[in-house]
Amino acid sequence: MLPDRPTFGMELLHLTGNFLFLAGLAGIMVITRRALTTRARRWAKAGVRMPGLHGLEHLVTERAA
Repeated sequence: MLPDRPTFGMELLHLTGNFLFLAGLAGIMVITRRALTTRARRWAKAGVRMPGLHGLEHLVTERAA
């Protein structure tokens, strides 16, 4: 990530939003930690995995650029 690239601000904003979304889903995981078999817990687990992978994708593509 180079600050002199024109897309740096947009990419940084997008990455920040992704991590905020991931933090919210992780909060749902904490809230539902005792309800292991509920639908909310299953959706929260899936929701944490997908943005987590998306965040890793951002980090990998920015390192390669």
